[in-house]
Amino acid sequence: MEIVAHLTGELGHPLGERSAVWIAPGAVHRWVFALRSAASGLQGLVAYGRDLLRTGVYLDDWERFVTEAAGQHLARGDHAPGRPRHIALRDVTFRYPGTAEAMPLSPTA
Repeated sequence: MEIVAHLTGELGHPLGERSAVWIAPGAVHRWVFALRSAASGLQGLVAYGRDLLRTGVYLDDWERFVTEAAGQHLARGDHAPGRPRHIALRDVTFRYPGTAEAMPLSPTA
């Protein structure tokens, strides 16, 4: 803030009686780079704030959904079925996509 005030002459005209700031032609590229960097940083900050707001809204909706869904769960038992002892397949066929003819698979042991 002090640099801006110094350059604009708010601290008693440090550049003389001129009210405008004169930049040497060789230093213009540095000022352009600084302004572009500042604009890029500001754009990133705004985008980060937007993403943070969207994430916050999403989390609020998700928390409301979880709260509402908690009262709607079904009571389930604690009995888990055992492993299957035997799986049997009979008359199994296979068909390639786009073909009408089904081919029977060879019997396996």
